[in-house]
Amino acid sequence: MKFRCEKDELVAALGVAGRAAAATGHGAWTGIHLAVSDNLLRVVGYDGELLLAAEVGVNSEVDGVSVVGARIIVDVVKSLDTGAVEIDADGDWFTVRGGRSEFRLPEMPAVSYAVPPETHGELITLSTEDLGEGLRQVVKAASKDDSRPVLMGVKMTTEDGSLRMVSTDTFRMAIRDFPGTKVLDEGEHVIVPSRALSELARLLATGAEATVVLSPDSAAFIVGAARLQTKLIALEFPAYEPLLAADQPNCLTVDRTVLMDAVRRMKLVAHADTPIRLSLHDEGVELRVETPDVGVATEDVDGRYLGEEMVIGFNPDYLLEGLDLLSTDEVELHMQGAQKPARLQAVGSADLRYILMPQKIPTSVMTSGAAS
Repeated sequence: MKFRCEKDELVAALGVAGRAAAATGHGAWTGIHLAVSDNLLRVVGYDGELLLAAEVGVNSEVDGVSVVGARIIVDVVKSLDTGAVEIDADGDWFTVRGGRSEFRLPEMPAVSYAVPPETHGELITLSTEDLGEGLRQVVKAASKDDSRPVLMGVKMTTEDGSLRMVSTDTFRMAIRDFPGTKVLDEGEHVIVPSRALSELARLLATGAEATVVLSPDSAAFIVGAARLQTKLIALEFPAYEPLLAADQPNCLTVDRTVLMDAVRRMKLVAHADTPIRLSLHDEGVELRVETPDVGVATEDVDGRYLGEEMVIGFNPDYLLEGLDLLSTDEVELHMQGAQKPARLQAVGSADLRYILMPQKIPTSVMTSGAAS
């Protein structure tokens, strides 16, 4: 294999593929797979679950295939002077030349690098702006606990003719609908690993449209010259529909930014496990945080509250996250009771619904709050 191309284009392609190469181990998947044919270079990184690939136009003298260590090749090409880079691989050595520099890197056995076949299915095109916003809203709520792998994914399904993405770690849940967009037949679903969708979010900045391809066991997303492909999670996602159907007659409407700023101030005296207490009344809400050996903080926030007066506690980080994911000036917090899941959403739109599990308020905090 022998070709020439521009350094910046090669760096971009290697950077994409390198993010999927296995970070540990000694097998071929710790490398990057390069294949040149008819003046087109395809660069692939794969770890057995996630594949990232990119294509670059090159001036090819000899077509061929080579595998080289991912970390070293990315660092080497980045270090070169701007301009043309020449790659010459003979099966033993992978030689990189740029400017007055030359690097000879050992090749890895290409026969041991099994690139999976491409996902095939119906092609659906989505706006990268809309998809990127949706991913930002749901991926954070996916679990990072590998003891429950199904929760480390995002469920994609079609409900009432629209794409829906759902994620949860059992403490919070994000549900994002894309009205008018359909990627599956009604009622069908797939579970895409959240890691893959985090990588997809990075790719979306490089193009105006994303093509989605789904099959029974894999999903692919194509953005410009880059392709992401991942195995699906073949497990049963927990039922979330009852949370949406629950009657939540108590509703606080409040300025989003004002509430976010107040919660941030309350966090100054909160430990990681300290709940923020919301006392809801006709004129809005009182926030209170009390942490032994640190202090007590309170703040009143104006708003409109309809429902019975109640006190409910939340993890302040999760509450802040939900508020940050919304983009409207005002938000609504719907509640059924102090011990029932609450729903946060924008005023006038249910495209994003953020479900929060209440956090138990210590008795000492409730008592001292009542006495103050």
